[in-house]
Amino acid sequence: MKNQIFHRDELSKTPWKNGGGITREIACSEPGAPYWRLSLADVTQDGAFSTFSGLNRVLTVVEGAGMILKTGTEEIHANPLKPVSFSGETPVMGLLKDGPVQNFNLIYDATVLKAEAFVGDIDEALKSIRFENCATAIYCLNGSIQTMFGTIFTNSGILSPSGVPKLVDKSSGLVLLVQLHSTADG
Repeated sequence: MKNQIFHRDELSKTPWKNGGGITREIACSEPGAPYWRLSLADVTQDGAFSTFSGLNRVLTVVEGAGMILKTGTEEIHANPLKPVSFSGETPVMGLLKDGPVQNFNLIYDATVLKAEAFVGDIDEALKSIRFENCATAIYCLNGSIQTMFGTIFTNSGILSPSGVPKLVDKSSGLVLLVQLHSTADG
């Protein structure tokens, strides 16, 4: 997999079986590699989440007022721009706080991978990086980011499978930075 720039509105849409939204897949692991998937989900109504046995999830509300994620034992408040992590095999009922939301999702195999998510301005996000040689996605929430592969604007991002994308000019904007690295790396 090479570095790729993606635009939300150009990603293929897959309607959910329960009719409660759509998923726009950004990228997923290659066959034979530890499993992971990045996607954007438009959630338009309350409903049950799909379960992913043996996997973990990181969900970040990037548009809308947020959600309450109810499990059998707790409520997780998925507030805007605050990444939340939870087990993919736990049954979850998602309740919209005040209208539709859009979520940036990472689903991954936590037995062999670690995930980190950070929301902040691009300078803060780059300072939060703990691992240089791992899959890194930067999603622009507002503003623009200049990379050596092109400019990323609001609702666009870049995925680098083996490191942090190099910035060529001073960029400004609010971003979601997601890193995925092997547990063998520490």
